[in-house]
Amino acid sequence: MISAITTIGTISIWRYVSLGSIVGALTSIICGIIFYTLGLTHPGFFAAVSLPQLLYMIIGPSLIIIFHRDNIGRLLSGTERKLGQKVANVEVSPTK
Repeated sequence: MISAITTIGTISIWRYVSLGSIVGALTSIICGIIFYTLGLTHPGFFAAVSLPQLLYMIIGPSLIIIFHRDNIGRLLSGTERKLGQKVANVEVSPTK
């Protein structure tokens, strides 16, 4: 739930879907680590996660971030399109 809120909030504020996906993935990893640690230190913690769940919460989002490498490059260079932004028409001349 926390990851979904951060994803939607990021997309709403900055209009970059890829940034929202990356932030949501990072949030999932951070929450997984926090909830796992709290489960170890506070038995009975209502949102505790097991080790297999933690691994899933790290591996899955890490893959999302890895698959967004090109998007990260475009975000850093300022060329990533925002949500709703039209694609610029580029005229291509025919090759002879």
